[in-house]
Amino acid sequence: MKYKKEIQDELDELSPFLSELKQKKTGMELPEHYFDFLTASVMEQVVLIPKPSSSVLPTAKPVWYAFLFNKHIWSGLAMTLLLLVTILFFRNQPISDEPAFAEISSEEAVIYIAAHLEDFEPALFTEGDFIEEIEATKIDDAEVDLYLEEIIEDLDIETLEELF
Repeated sequence: MKYKKEIQDELDELSPFLSELKQKKTGMELPEHYFDFLTASVMEQVVLIPKPSSSVLPTAKPVWYAFLFNKHIWSGLAMTLLLLVTILFFRNQPISDEPAFAEISSEEAVIYIAAHLEDFEPALFTEGDFIEEIEATKIDDAEVDLYLEEIIEDLDIETLEELF
């Protein structure tokens, strides 16, 4: 620390504010003999709790008593019972080999499909190649309007009356 005086002088030159802070004593000061009586005052405030005599010991509860009132064991047993009942219920369900739709006639199936046609995918009624061809040929609205105008111009009055 032979350079201590040089460092102090350089600090005074560069930052007189920091130099003054080092010379000032900062912080709190305790009154003299503050800790002399601290131990005695703390011990006065502590209330001594009497220890129970070693002759009186609590009675040990039997194992079955602890098992009977343990909520975790009861919840585990309830979940196990629920799982077993569920497995037995679904295991004893009859499984039929024929599907349920075999009981309806083909006419009823056709009527149902015709009434709910928008619920079915088009791929169910056509071959896969045909759907790909339809998707490949995209027609815009202008072409459709032009085609419909040509058809309407070609119709005669008798055909229009039959349609309406």
